[in-house]
Amino acid sequence: MAAATGNIKSQSVAAVLAAFVGGIGIHRFYLRSPISGIFYILFCWTGIPGLIALVETFIYTFMSQQSWARKYNNGVISEPVHIAIRILVLIFPVAFVAGILAAIAIPAYQSYRIKAEAAKSSVSIDAPRYAAVHAVIAVPVAKTTPSLVA
Repeated sequence: MAAATGNIKSQSVAAVLAAFVGGIGIHRFYLRSPISGIFYILFCWTGIPGLIALVETFIYTFMSQQSWARKYNNGVISEPVHIAIRILVLIFPVAFVAGILAAIAIPAYQSYRIKAEAAKSSVSIDAPRYAAVHAVIAVPVAKTTPSLVA
């Protein structure tokens, strides 16, 4: 049993590696899967290994200890994933989506404000001119004089 404890792979370490350097497959080398790790390195420029590593981060974080032990530790149960890692894994996607939305919304709002200020200033300058033009226009009434027929 003492020899087996040296080979135990930590669920927490695998989750952190998958989260931070999973796009290049470091977590696969840690989990003794060098062939898939090489594929991660070869295709890291496509971004696909990064997406797979994101999914694997969730899998490693929330996998039961028994399943982890069977799959990676030859049945030896290791310590559970630290609660701080689980919280970060849950909060990170929410923060990421909020950041993307803010990156879209803030410039759009600033553009809207600039256009609104421009429209507001053009309306206040042009309003008196249009009012004066409309006030001056009058329809002349034709005066007819009765013609004298002799």
